[in-house]
Amino acid sequence: MSADVEALFADHGSAVLSYLARRVASPEDAADLLSETILVAWRRRTNVPAPPNDRPWLYGVARNVLANHHRSNRRRDAATLALASLVSQVSVPAPEVSLDVRHALASLEPLDREIVTLSAWEALTSGEIARVVNLPAPTVRGRLARARAVVRSALVVDVSD
Repeated sequence: MSADVEALFADHGSAVLSYLARRVASPEDAADLLSETILVAWRRRTNVPAPPNDRPWLYGVARNVLANHHRSNRRRDAATLALASLVSQVSVPAPEVSLDVRHALASLEPLDREIVTLSAWEALTSGEIARVVNLPAPTVRGRLARARAVVRSALVVDVSD
């Protein structure tokens, strides 16, 4: 770090940290934001005004870093809510069926298992699966047919007992 920026934070770092700490939920967040403020100050070190204008300039940088932090939190919270909504719409098979299916799938090679689950659970076509796993579509169709046969035979229950 340049000597100018070091001196700036030696003089005003604790005040800026206090400013940030009063505006966020945790001291850890305030420390992270102070680090970001230091980084911005270092990048813009040629723009740092001489005292007594350096302190207000540094508060302005911290204020912008804080605004970015709050915007980021709002976006994250909105994404979390959207994801929670999606998760609530996911259908999960009954546990007893799921255990049998998972056992049958476990007998497959990992790539074949992925192909079968992309087809059955994600409802992708052979062409779409081919793009996902980076194989030719005819290869995917062949592997899917063989894997389905293995899963079907593993799920067949002997009813003669």
